[in-house]
Amino acid sequence: MLDSIKYTDVQSFIEENQTTILIIIFIFSFILRAGWGVWEFSSLGTETWTDEWDYITYAETILDKGLTFTEIAESKAWSIHPIGIGFPLLLAGFFSVFGGNYLLFIIFNAFISALIPLLIYHLGKEVFNTKVGLYAAIWALFYIFFYRYVSHILKTYLITTLFISTLLVYIKSLKSKETSIKYDIILSILYSYLIHVDERYFFYFPFILIGYFIIGERNIQSRFKKSITTFSIIILLMIPWSIRNYLVFDRPVILTTRTAYYTDKILGYEDKKHYLSTSIYSLKIEPSLVDSINKGYNIDSIPPQVHQNIRKGIKENLNPHNYSIFERWYKHSLAFFRPARFKPLFIGKGFGLQGASSLRWNLLNLLCYGILLPTFIYGGILIIKNTDQYMILLLSLVLLQLLLHLLFIPYITQRYRIPIDPIIILISFYGFYHIISKFLFFFKAQ
Repeated sequence: MLDSIKYTDVQSFIEENQTTILIIIFIFSFILRAGWGVWEFSSLGTETWTDEWDYITYAETILDKGLTFTEIAESKAWSIHPIGIGFPLLLAGFFSVFGGNYLLFIIFNAFISALIPLLIYHLGKEVFNTKVGLYAAIWALFYIFFYRYVSHILKTYLITTLFISTLLVYIKSLKSKETSIKYDIILSILYSYLIHVDERYFFYFPFILIGYFIIGERNIQSRFKKSITTFSIIILLMIPWSIRNYLVFDRPVILTTRTAYYTDKILGYEDKKHYLSTSIYSLKIEPSLVDSINKGYNIDSIPPQVHQNIRKGIKENLNPHNYSIFERWYKHSLAFFRPARFKPLFIGKGFGLQGASSLRWNLLNLLCYGILLPTFIYGGILIIKNTDQYMILLLSLVLLQLLLHLLFIPYITQRYRIPIDPIIILISFYGFYHIISKFLFFFKAQ
């Protein structure tokens, strides 16, 4: 246990100078991220943007027409991409003040990303100890995945800050000895905005409520009070957009039409068109058709992108075929966690091709993320042995994030892992800290 490891003068120094240290980390973090974002945007502009146009189109439509229109934006990239209101609404507010200045938003994106090391520090301090939090925050200062999308108008870093902020407040609520529900109110507001930014995080709603009853040492009345408060506020904050969706879609739609893929079947709207049912990552193709495509034939019923994927994959000595459920889960788990992408990989149901990354990106990936995996695994083993509730909560979230994407998302990429990367970093440094402490103890004993 960490409690059995003696603190040094470093611990006292960190505690006494916490504010100064965090300000320095934030300033450096912001300067580096903003510099990276401005440089990359100046070099590449918008040539690599895809999903970005959905958010921009949505934000511009909000400014032009208000909120009573379908969220399936007629964008430059996708025709049926469901989008939560939270990020486009933020973007619309930004555009209304600063105009369509992408560069300014990139600087704002750098600011959001620069908050992540601070949140990592506080989460590490809350669950592990001050030194683990600080070491992890310093690593996050340079962590490449917290730079990767700064020059893009994407919701990745907003989701990450909201997710970790919600988790931090949730743990404070679970630990608090007070009868006050202030943490639960803050948690509900943060989480409500998070699910309006990205509806997939609605998956965590029942786990939040269940956690009140299995984590901590409160009496049953307090547990009910906190869970009911949280449930009520979140449902209340979902009502306005639910009313809007009913008026627009003429049927109940929770958050976005991505959820309608499931709710329509329950409510009897099975004739509706859905993103999840039309995505190339959801397609199954007869083996004979795969052979025909490989021979150069074009099949009208199969999207052109899939034709390209099959031919490229075969050239790379891959075997495009319909995945079994377990094969798909294995491939998606690999795509989610792998520290480098030297070879292409078929994902989805077997015909969505995820290409290899450049040598430079793979090396950066290995140096910033891959190097953490051995101590992450060791830290995870220690957590299971120690049975600390809050450490187990963090470890469980890594698995739940994977489970969420295995069960409900047809496409998977490393970008979807970024919201839990702060947890991976913390658990890794918990393992690293334990190794160093044992080494120092052994060294002093000699």
